[in-house]
Amino acid sequence: MDILEIIGLAFALWFCNVSLVCILDSREVVKPPVAVRLACWIEIMLNLLAMTFMLFMIGIINEIIIVIVILLCLVWIVSSVGLYYRKHWARNICLGLSVLRIFTIVGIPLSLFSIYLLYHRKDSRDFFNDPLDVSAVENRGQSAI
Repeated sequence: MDILEIIGLAFALWFCNVSLVCILDSREVVKPPVAVRLACWIEIMLNLLAMTFMLFMIGIINEIIIVIVILLCLVWIVSSVGLYYRKHWARNICLGLSVLRIFTIVGIPLSLFSIYLLYHRKDSRDFFNDPLDVSAVENRGQSAI
């Protein structure tokens, strides 16, 4: 195994771990607003497309650039899953990566649209800024007893 395969395997394991933690650690059952769900799907689809494109560029572009882009795409997909599960770190990562993506031709409209959906829509701001009433979620299972 060469170093790129080891790095790829390590990040694939990390990606699976973080995805499972986001899904299984979700204590709230709050469905995100449409703006957040739309931003999640846009980010996931765009990054899957970018990863697929990079796999076709093996042998044409330097392998280090391909690995960096694929790793950024994996981080972005994990943050998109985190957005759906109301993780504040995911919102900040998505903002940072969207600002980086503004410098690409495809990234200008998509980044501005994602930033608008996540930071300028009232329903998105309320979704991330409202404190979660943990006691209501914990007591939900006890009310049937």
